[in-house]
Amino acid sequence: MTIVYKGTELTKIRAKTAGKNQSSVDGFYRDSDSNEYFIKKPKDKNELFTELFAGLVLNRFKVLIQELIKEGKLPPGSADSLVTADWIKFEDGSYGLIQPKVDFTPLYKIIGTGNSSGSDRDALYEILNGPASYMRLKSVGDYFGLSISLLFSLVIGAYSVHSSNMIVKEGDPLGYRPKQFGRIDWGDGWRHYGAPENNRDILSPYEYQGLAIWKRVTKNYISNYKNLPGVFASIGQKAKLFVDAMTKKAQASNPESSMESVLTGIISQALAQIPADFVSEEQKKSLAAYMHIPSFASIQFDGNVEAVAKDFARVMQVRFEQAENLRNYQVAQSSTPVAEEDLFQSILFNPNSGPANASQKTNAKTVLKLDGTLSLPAIAEAWTTDLALAKAAEIDFSEIQLHALIERFNSYIEAIAAHAEASNFWQKNRSEDDGIPANHNMLSPHHDGNNGLQYGHAFVPQYRESTILCRLLTLNPQNQGAIRIKPYEEPSRLFSSEHEESVWNILQTISLAGLDIFTSVRAVKKLQEDNSSDLTSQENIAISINNLKQALQTLKESHGKLLKLFEHSEEASFPEYDSLFFYPISDKELALMNGAQLATICLEELNASQPSLLIYRIVRDEQLWQKLKTALVEHRAEFLNRQDQCEKKIADLMLFRQQIQAFQIAHTAFSVEENLEQKELALHELEEMFAVLPEAFQAENNLQLIKAKEELRLLHLQAELDIHFAEFNAASFENFSQKYHSLCQFFEALPHEVQSNTRIKFNKQGLIHLAYKTMGDWMNPASLSSKISSFEQVRNTFGQVEEAPRGLIDLFQQLEKQHHIYQLLAQILPQNSPSEQLNIDITKLEECTKHLEQSLQQRFKTAVFGDLILWNALKASPLSQLSAEVVEDILALRVFHQQKLELNKENEFGEKYSASLNKFYEQAVGIRLSDKPAKQQADAILEAAHKEFSHRHDTRRLLADVLLVIATLFGGLGAIFMAARVFIQKQPAFFSKTATEREVDLRKWVNIPVEDEANTRLVSVPA
Repeated sequence: MTIVYKGTELTKIRAKTAGKNQSSVDGFYRDSDSNEYFIKKPKDKNELFTELFAGLVLNRFKVLIQELIKEGKLPPGSADSLVTADWIKFEDGSYGLIQPKVDFTPLYKIIGTGNSSGSDRDALYEILNGPASYMRLKSVGDYFGLSISLLFSLVIGAYSVHSSNMIVKEGDPLGYRPKQFGRIDWGDGWRHYGAPENNRDILSPYEYQGLAIWKRVTKNYISNYKNLPGVFASIGQKAKLFVDAMTKKAQASNPESSMESVLTGIISQALAQIPADFVSEEQKKSLAAYMHIPSFASIQFDGNVEAVAKDFARVMQVRFEQAENLRNYQVAQSSTPVAEEDLFQSILFNPNSGPANASQKTNAKTVLKLDGTLSLPAIAEAWTTDLALAKAAEIDFSEIQLHALIERFNSYIEAIAAHAEASNFWQKNRSEDDGIPANHNMLSPHHDGNNGLQYGHAFVPQYRESTILCRLLTLNPQNQGAIRIKPYEEPSRLFSSEHEESVWNILQTISLAGLDIFTSVRAVKKLQEDNSSDLTSQENIAISINNLKQALQTLKESHGKLLKLFEHSEEASFPEYDSLFFYPISDKELALMNGAQLATICLEELNASQPSLLIYRIVRDEQLWQKLKTALVEHRAEFLNRQDQCEKKIADLMLFRQQIQAFQIAHTAFSVEENLEQKELALHELEEMFAVLPEAFQAENNLQLIKAKEELRLLHLQAELDIHFAEFNAASFENFSQKYHSLCQFFEALPHEVQSNTRIKFNKQGLIHLAYKTMGDWMNPASLSSKISSFEQVRNTFGQVEEAPRGLIDLFQQLEKQHHIYQLLAQILPQNSPSEQLNIDITKLEECTKHLEQSLQQRFKTAVFGDLILWNALKASPLSQLSAEVVEDILALRVFHQQKLELNKENEFGEKYSASLNKFYEQAVGIRLSDKPAKQQADAILEAAHKEFSHRHDTRRLLADVLLVIATLFGGLGAIFMAARVFIQKQPAFFSKTATEREVDLRKWVNIPVEDEANTRLVSVPA
């Protein structure tokens, strides 16, 4: 496979030989410029991310380190102590880690904790000789970089500061630059990072708390540095240096800011450098749980990462502040001088005490002591020497505290069990064809089949070997007796008899030797306390001391055998189970267990610092709970005989059941609630029930809570979207565009789920917007013909809208009405007539007739839209409001005009006849729509009639008809006006005293009023 980094092809020159990760791409590479790199591809996807993230964050801190170097506050080259990795993408699309090759010496080669081949550290040796070996750093000479390496390990929660991950770079051979300590492999960072329990004491991470023995004993690497004078205080000083620098940076831009803002920036920049596809969506959820940073589950590396960065920054600020408090850390001092050999004692105990100080000689007696905290093998070595040099009568046992001796013994057993667990020793040393199920321990074939209760325990084949080992072999410091796990006593004996050279059998021997040591010491102490000088007592003391010597020798020899068996064991990578004490147990296997077995599991699990998921699975299940509860009730007395606070544990189990049920009830209430406000209250109740659950229970139910919160969030978004929908649907034509823009912005920002559920409705809103827009475009100025032809598009877009809002319907109806008017006007006006002026004229018509009775108003509008003469007359009219009488008179004149034109068509009077008639009509309606008094209007109309009709024979009849019409106009006042004209001019009103056919016809138009009122209508169109 071709490997390319930043455009340059790399050639593999050497494979990786040490460490737990071994991939085909792991190893050392060189580019064409002879630059060398180290590449690895961790199997664990979480580790791949955590190491990259740690490196990118530390790279940002290196910028700050350089600034501090310039200020003279850190030595040059300090940033080189943090050896970090970048990402590299392989041909298959997968990712790995790459870093420039660095020449260094691993710490284990300096302090002597390497394995026999020198290729890596010896994990067991480091467990048993940790702090003492690390004290050899005092003899390294001048160096720098250790405290800054440890500081940032603590800050990002990377606690694996063992002798493989800590390195030393050689100094300048001329002495100008001292040795430099550094740190590699940061993949252990960020574990439980946001968990409150992880941030109460920076020297006590969450994973080491409680009774997680193998982690607490095998992985508590930071404790190896505690006894190095000045190291922790220096860590605190460096922390203060960074805190001050970041606070100063933050307050330079805002006096109210804290260093959290700087940390947020650092982490944001780091997150933004991670490829968008580096972590899958599913792995984001896994990492969010792993790091206890819930917001990480939804992070998008190519998007806005600030919210996630803030969550990390808040935790990191707390950790910097806790690290700063280490300035006052004091190394515990022994009351005795430190001898050279004291630098090489056990991990579990204070290296300030050693074999030379195990006894304190006086002039009279040799005083055996447990000064400091020596391991059991160290005690055996020291006491063997002292016992060989003194006579029995000269040895004083009075200062030996029995409970301290028990603790020493227990700690040794726990350390061996922990190493076996950490190296997966039991599983690796099983035969593939042993017939034992993978999740059963190696002792289970020797079980006699009795699954009942035995001294408070029932047989459970999934018990892990290291747990059984500790239960069988350790002693109770309170009553100085065995803790016991009866169902495994006989299987353990049978296994040991069949495997004499096994670790298990050797530990049985060590246990018996330890018990003999304890018994012998207790016997001698009792005899010495009795202060009897009789021969029998002295003989008994001698016998007990002799037994003690034999037991010490047995322990030393057995310990040597153990070291050989563990010689090639090292930490292994294997699954972290739901339980600290049992191999995985399936639901089917749990269902087949009896109540005593279920109780045994639960009571054992409660030895951990937190209730486990295994407890949750049992207590939650109704059938399993009933079996468990029955066993606890029926065998309560037997359970209470156990020595592990069983009464409290049973009470805790009852409480867990109540808590789980309360959460489930709250979840059901939330799920069925439909009212949004009530659903908010139900979620609050659900959160309260969730908060009281133990952490493992929370982890199991966290998805339900997240889904509930997400459901409510989506419902809130849906409700807000509905408001946007409603506002858009209620929008007026003037602001529909703004409301739609607001709706679109909100919709596009919605989660995919909400968009999917409302996409159809949103698309309908789009059609409404399109209809509005089309109507808006149609309302823009255009020619009359364009208005008419483009309306079809308005009709079509409106027709596509389902369930149109009232505002859109009203607008369409208004425009449809306007279109109809345009169609009418197109019959009388030029096609290029501008719509803008037409709309002004139409509006004038609307305004001057709006007070009229509806039918009259409509008849008049129809007449106007179909009559060019009337249209023009109305445009020219100064009147702002037309009375009903004026409208009726104009309609009468129009009917008269139309009928006479129709008569001309039949009698063929000719065009001049029609022209005279049209001219009269134009003048008549113009006069009637003027603001002149009625009498003047009558005179003017009469003048117009005489002018148009009196000079032609074929139009004289029209004159007479017009005079008859005028007589009926003006609410009946026309006749009065006519009489006045006859009196003044002395001329007959109708040219003839004979009632002509035309006069008879005209009289049909006349209604004689009962009373002579000006507003009375006298003219109406005959039926």
